[in-house]
Amino acid sequence: MRADYKGVEEAKEYQYSNSLKPGQVVTIAEGVQIARPRRDCVCIEKPIRKFIYDFLKTYLFALHEKVLSHEKIELLHLSVMASACQPAVISPSIFSSDENGLTLIHHDIVYAYLMFENVEYQVTVFRVIENSGRCIDPVHFTLSALAYGSDSTRTDRMIDLLISESIRNSYYKNKVLSVVFDDSQIALRSVEKAEFQSEELDNLFVPANTRAELAKFVHCVERFQIMNRHLRYLMSGEPGTGKTKSVRSLINACKGKATILIAKGEINFTLLFEFAAHFRPAVLCFDDLDLSVGTRDHSFSPSSLSAFLQELDGFEKNNIFVLATTNDKNLVDRAASRPGRFDMILDFGRLDKGNYLDLIRSVKPKTEVMDIFDGDFIELLRKKKVTGAFIVNLVKQLEIRHYLEPRADLRDYVKDYFELSHRGFYKNLEERENAFGFIDVMRV
Repeated sequence: MRADYKGVEEAKEYQYSNSLKPGQVVTIAEGVQIARPRRDCVCIEKPIRKFIYDFLKTYLFALHEKVLSHEKIELLHLSVMASACQPAVISPSIFSSDENGLTLIHHDIVYAYLMFENVEYQVTVFRVIENSGRCIDPVHFTLSALAYGSDSTRTDRMIDLLISESIRNSYYKNKVLSVVFDDSQIALRSVEKAEFQSEELDNLFVPANTRAELAKFVHCVERFQIMNRHLRYLMSGEPGTGKTKSVRSLINACKGKATILIAKGEINFTLLFEFAAHFRPAVLCFDDLDLSVGTRDHSFSPSSLSAFLQELDGFEKNNIFVLATTNDKNLVDRAASRPGRFDMILDFGRLDKGNYLDLIRSVKPKTEVMDIFDGDFIELLRKKKVTGAFIVNLVKQLEIRHYLEPRADLRDYVKDYFELSHRGFYKNLEERENAFGFIDVMRV
């Protein structure tokens, strides 16, 4: 395009949509083309987390499909771009959907045209991958909003509304999720309900006062919208005493009533609590918390301990419930386990000897296996001070043995199994030779 104008006063403005960003005009002055924003145009770009990026794509598609609606937002049109490498505008395709009709959108870029307070907006949700090699975080996620005849305050309100509604109507809301961390991002995987449906609080062999505390936890989750009170429990005890089974039973009792996050691997506590804060309520589950935070003297990552303490102190995060386990509460820093950060430390001890038969029956072993557990054998278990986990595993081993060798004498196998277990678990722990199933393991 050529221009022969002699001064800015004689310049003319053109919409130059083929080579300019949306909302820009070209000013032709003294033969030079200068791109600048239109005066009546507002364009705001907001960096967002990856999970907000996923939430927004799900929410916009739900508006498009009429699965969701909002009185202030009218979605006019939605399209997607397959990826930055394939810059073709296409119809969206579904990556995954849930029972509520909410979907995950696979495409990198989503375009939405919508009305908000009588102003039309072009909203773009996209990600950009840096290829410079110098960027610490090479993937950036952004929400862009472009409007004509609007102002920045109104546009900010529209952006805030989109984000809050996308969180409130998230695909992940009230699901059980496995959470792993990749640098500064969260990777989520839905956990199937079948993984926990066999775990029931009524089937736990724990003292009555412990059972009452677990029931109270469930009630607070169920009534959170009314009570607005969260609980944080640390469960302490040797392996095999029922801590993990109790957590799994609580997950089963709370599923569908809260967003449950099971943290895996090396935990980014700051990012995890930030993510959980978007759900009301959320339940965070940490197995072997001592391995993640430790103490000031024995910590794999001092920064993890510091971050965990800071997050527990966050007054604004009263929607977050916590379930954590440790084999030894002395291995968790005293600052983390003091009252105020955890509401209760539940000590799990050895199984009451009077519950041995009840536990065995709850596993529902075959008749041939059940016949082994007569009075003499139960007394042997009591003398060996076995844990509940040891008994459950013993039943499993007996059933495997009976299946492989139906005519074998299971009593002879039990003697061999006890000897193998003792040697395998307690070699060089001679002072604990009467302890089975991880009870009374020497503390280090």
